[in-house]
Parts: sequence; structure tokens; C-alpha cells
Amino acid sequence: MDEGEDHRMLGTVAHGIYLTPLNHETDEKLNSIFEEMIEQSNDEQKAQPTEVDISGQGRKLKVELASKYVAKFKFTDLCDKNLGAADYIALAEKFPYIIISEIPVLDSADCNRIRRFITLLDVFYEEHVRLIFSAEKPVDQLFVGETSAGDEQFASGRAISRLNEMQTKEYFMNAARKRANDAPNISDYLFGEGDAKK
Repeated sequence: MDEGEDHRMLGTVAHGIYLTPLNHETDEKLNSIFEEMIEQSNDEQKAQPTEVDISGQGRKLKVELASKYVAKFKFTDLCDKNLGAADYIALAEKFPYIIISEIPVLDSADCNRIRRFITLLDVFYEEHVRLIFSAEKPVDQLFVGETSAGDEQFASGRAISRLNEMQTKEYFMNAARKRANDAPNISDYLFGEGDAKK
């Protein structure tokens, strides 16, 4: 293997899974994907704002829109609040598909935001959650500034690598096998002729 090559990116990437930049067109595409995902998964539950009991501690997290298989959040809902790994695990266990919108560029001064976002990605990756994103910049431009500690720099690099891998068909197919009993597999829609490449 060539040194420095990210082998997580050797899969088939769906261009409609990570949308950038943040604008009205991106919002419309994300909403269209969300609605189509509900239809493709034969989810008869109408998407609506809801609250999720997280961590089993009686705390509630507001979900912008959710149905049986998919939930939609803004980045600020997940990374600007006092949430941790246990909260993200609770969300991962409830929703096999999660949409995260409006991911900003993360400056190294935003330590808490960055740590929460990295924790979120680690949890969702390990729990085989299938993610759809909209972000201000491409993946390799999300983290800016110098990190003060080597472990934080490594974690940011891992986050970028996982963000890349989570856009691939191979990741989605593997997640579908791992979570076969809790959600329909809609990879054909996301990566096939009916995906959001338009």
C-alpha cells in the first residue's frame, strides 16, 4: 500500500450524500433526499418534529424531523449542546439513517464543537449509522487552524477519513448487513440511477 493513501476512499462514492456548499439549492436537495428516503424505505410514519429520550436519563433531545427509520438534525442540535458518546449511542440505536445539515467549517478554537463532532462520527461509524450531510466546505476543508495536541490532530484526521468512507456504497452496504433487522436497505436508491446526483 502506498504511504499516505487513504484506502477508505477506494469505494464507490455517491455524490448526493455529502452536499456542499450551504445554500438554498443544497437545502432543497437535502429535503428531497429526506422525503425520498422515507418513500424508498416504505416508512408510513409521517415525518414530524419530535423529541427523543436520550441516555435513558429522562433528558430529551429535540429532533427537527424524524420518522421510523430516519432523523434529520442541524449540526448545532448535535454539537453545540452538552452531549456525549452515550447520547449519540442512543440516537444511533434509534435511527439507522441520520441526516446532519449545516455543518460549518470548524476552527481549532472551537474545541468543544470539534470534540463533539469527532465523538459523534466515531459513535455513528461504530454503530453503522448511514449518514447524509450538508456542509459549508468539502471534507478536506472542514477542519482549519492548528491543533494544540497530537491526539486531537490524529482524531481530526481520523474524522476526515471516516467522513470519506461513510460516503461510499461499500460502507452503506456493510451497514445494511450489520443492521439488517432494523431498517430497509435503500443503497440502490442512494447510489443508483435514482440518487440525488442531479
